[in-house]
Amino acid sequence: MHAYTPIDCALHDQLEVWAIRRTPLVIEIEAAGVSQRLRASLQMIEARGGVEFGLFRTPRGAPLEIRLDRLCAVTELQTGRRTRISPSCAVEATRSPSRVK
Repeated sequence: MHAYTPIDCALHDQLEVWAIRRTPLVIEIEAAGVSQRLRASLQMIEARGGVEFGLFRTPRGAPLEIRLDRLCAVTELQTGRRTRISPSCAVEATRSPSRVK
């Protein structure tokens, strides 16, 4: 596992707002050079051993646990507003959230 890199405090605050509101999101993640887009809502943020995790739930109710430093971008489904989390990710900015299954 790679060393954890904390995300920016303002972005962390936004993640907390999405968790409180259970906002439907498209999350873009990258791990081991593989990029993925998933629909989910953030349920809570949890810290363990100096690493922060987002605990998400898919529309079908499946739980997802994702390290926050693996998030590349998050798009709110209702507004289409996209927030870039990590500039080092290779996820393309031009894809539409509507393509996510």
